[in-house]
This record gives sequence, structure tokens and C-alpha cells, in this order.
Amino acid sequence: MAPHFTNTWTVGNVITIATLIIGGAVLWGELRAELHNQRSAVIRTENLMAAKTASDNIREERVRILENNASRTDERLISIINTLNRIERQLDNSPNPGSR
Repeated sequence: MAPHFTNTWTVGNVITIATLIIGGAVLWGELRAELHNQRSAVIRTENLMAAKTASDNIREERVRILENNASRTDERLISIINTLNRIERQLDNSPNPGSR
């Protein structure tokens, strides 16, 4: 026996169609809410990454400043050592006043 289709609406057909429409609307709303949550999460992540990059840049700048200060201190110490060596050489080359 072949299937037979009639052009009539029954309560079962209406309930089935209404259920599909309502289910589709609920699914659509849930998907939109999930998409919104995902977008918010991406924005938060991007903001955190930007803050971390800024923080890293600040740390790098501080390290550069410390390195510059350390090199200046090294230069000053080398200058002091050179001055002390020159004074020491002058004292070694000068006659000893107590040896007369």
C-alpha cells in the first residue's frame, strides 16, 4: 500500500509545527547568547593580552634604565681606579722624603 497524503490540518500537525518553531526560536536565542558570551571572552582576552604587553614593555624599559645606570657606574668605577693607579704611580716615582 502506497502512502496517502491529504491536504488537511490536524491538531497533531499544528502541535508539531508549533513545537518546531518554538524550539527553533529557543535554539536561535541560545546560539545568539553563546555567541555574545564568546565575543565577550575574546574581548577580555585581548584586553588582558594588551595589558600584559604594556606591562612587559614597562619592565623592558626599567631593565634598560638599570643597565644604563649599571654601565655608568662601571664607567665611574673605572675612572676612579684609573685615577688611583695614576696617584699610586706618582707616589712610586716621587722621592721618599723620609729616606734622606
